[in-house]
Amino acid sequence: GLHLVYHYVREGGAPGANCPPERLRRQIRYLVDEDYTFLTCRNVATALRNDASLPEKYVVLTFDDGLKEHRETVLPILTEFGIPATFFVIGCTLEYMFPPVIGFQVLIEKLGAERMEKEVLPAVLQGTRYAPLVNLVTLEWLNQVKMRQGEPPHLRVIKYIFNDILPRALQEEKLAEMFARYMSDGAQEGFAAQWFLDDYDIGVLEDCGMEIGAHSMTHPRFTAIGLREVYEEIRESYERLERMERPCREPANSFAYPFGEVYSDKIRREVMRYFSSAWNYLVATPYMSLPPYELNNMPRIDEYHCAFFKDF
Repeated sequence: GLHLVYHYVREGGAPGANCPPERLRRQIRYLVDEDYTFLTCRNVATALRNDASLPEKYVVLTFDDGLKEHRETVLPILTEFGIPATFFVIGCTLEYMFPPVIGFQVLIEKLGAERMEKEVLPAVLQGTRYAPLVNLVTLEWLNQVKMRQGEPPHLRVIKYIFNDILPRALQEEKLAEMFARYMSDGAQEGFAAQWFLDDYDIGVLEDCGMEIGAHSMTHPRFTAIGLREVYEEIRESYERLERMERPCREPANSFAYPFGEVYSDKIRREVMRYFSSAWNYLVATPYMSLPPYELNNMPRIDEYHCAFFKDF
């Protein structure tokens, strides 16, 4: 089997991993021509749980973060081929709030990295215990300790301070403050409404045979927050999807670990209290691990690095 991960599906201007729509269409055409059977995460987990056989050649397409383009751009392509997929939604986006890791990236794009480093972060961190970091963390130091090496140099300092050091609650508080102070009141909600799926969009996806899964509540690194907070992230993301008011809905069945990281046995057990399967995300490997698979640690690979698509 082949379990693929997608994030942004845009012509350009994406702040993270992007697969342009025509590339996605070529990939699907290739898989169709190669006689792959398209399944959802729910389909695969159900077969494994019941010791049922899976097709020799099957593929699962998964789309993370619940982005608006998943309905506007991806769904028409899937419908064109008559195939299903699984969409993993971040719970807070359904309340028109950015996950801090994405919201901070949006602010960088709107305000500029230099202004964020010289003006915005010093202002919003003033009076907190984290204010000295603005002067103590340098690009030279990050390079020396090999932190954030995958980021462009002009983004490393500000992303390290905000994403890697600030506690989750403070990230949420300061993100809201930055949107309101440097954009406008209600800016976060307005941008979030443009960026992410809402309840109506999810109903449309489900009506078209797509599976909706959970991707935590605010997309934190589970390794950077306390165990109680991790449990809350898992439970709240499940409950938020359960509160969806849509006809013919199915209970949330699948969970995608934020950042795709594999976590402790305690966290895996907690996930399985609510979900039937949990999926990781291997960013840079060209081949997926072979079965047998564990339902609490199902492998996915990034489409960009997938060996099948090296010529795309």
